[in-house]
Amino acid sequence: MGGRAPRSRPALDKDVQVQIGQQLRAVYDDVLRQEVPDRFMKLLAELDARTGAPLPRADEPDEGEEKQ
Repeated sequence: MGGRAPRSRPALDKDVQVQIGQQLRAVYDDVLRQEVPDRFMKLLAELDARTGAPLPRADEPDEGEEKQ
């Protein structure tokens, strides 16, 4: 349809990719350290009550996560 070849985007410089990756990891790590808001915990508890699944304790690591 249209017969045009897709445009190829120029690749980012490797140093730029590394810097973006480091910044994204820093933001993601910060988000992981934040506590879940009480209203979300309440909603999760309500859902678990309906399904019978228990909530993990705050001091227990998630699956695949090591205790610190």
